[in-house]
Amino acid sequence: MAAAASSLGRSGALEITRRLTAICGPPFARLAGPADEVAGRPARWVAVPGGPHAAAEILRLAATHDLAVVPRGAGTKIDWGATPVQVDILLDTGRLAGIGHEPVGAPVAEVGAGTPLRAVQATLERTGQRLAMDAPSPGATLGGVLAAGEAGPLRHRHGSPCDQLLGVRYLGADGELVSAGGGAPGLDLARLLCGSQGALGVLVSASLRVQPVPASRLWVSRPVWTPLEVHDLVRTILAARLEPAAIELDLPAGAPRPRTPY
Repeated sequence: MAAAASSLGRSGALEITRRLTAICGPPFARLAGPADEVAGRPARWVAVPGGPHAAAEILRLAATHDLAVVPRGAGTKIDWGATPVQVDILLDTGRLAGIGHEPVGAPVAEVGAGTPLRAVQATLERTGQRLAMDAPSPGATLGGVLAAGEAGPLRHRHGSPCDQLLGVRYLGADGELVSAGGGAPGLDLARLLCGSQGALGVLVSASLRVQPVPASRLWVSRPVWTPLEVHDLVRTILAARLEPAAIELDLPAGAPRPRTPY
C-alpha cells in the first residue's frame, strides 16, 4: 500500500521510530536492515503488529506522514510484481497468525494472514481436514499465497486459493477494518485482494473452505521424453477413469522448456 513519498527530517524519523515502538512493542519495531527490501527497494522501518488494531494504527500513522507501507509475510514472494516507488514501512504479518476455533468437522476455517500454510495444514490434518492448496513457495504464509495468487498442481482439480475463499478481513489504507464475503457481491470484493500483491489492503484473516483428507494418497512418477508422450500418458490416465488430483510436468534444472504448453 503506497502513499506519496515523504521527506522526514532526523527528528521526524526518530518520532516515527518511537511511535512504531509504542504501537508494536520494543522487540517488534526497528529500523530496516540490508535484507529488508522489496524487489531491490530498501525499506526504512520494519513493524510487526500484534493484532489488527495495532496494524490499523500503523496504517493511520503512515497516512498522516505520507509513508508507503508494504505488507510482508514470509517474504517468499516479496520480489513478485512491479518494484514499488517507495518502501517506508514493511508491515510484517508474522503476529497476525492463528486458526479460528471452528467446530470439529466444520467445512470452513478462519486463518490469520501471517500463518504459514504448512502450519495450517498440519493443524487441520489432526481433525482429518485440509485446505486443497499446495503453494510451491517453502514457508509461504496464507496471506502471501492469497496476495500473490500462488497455486500448485492441486488448482487443476480444486481451483485456485482464491476460488476457495469464503471471506476476508482486511485493513484499508486509512486503517479501517473491513469484512467482506458471505454473498456474491461480498465475495467478489474479497477476491479482489487475490493477486493484488497487498496493494489494495493489508489482509488480516481469511475464511476458506476445507475438505476431508483423502483416505489414501499416492504419488506416481514416470519419466517421459517428448511432449507427445506426455499427451498420450494423460489421455491413458483419463481413459482409465482414474481421478488424479493433479498431473504435473517437472522439467529438470537446465532443461529446455517447450515453447507451447501441453
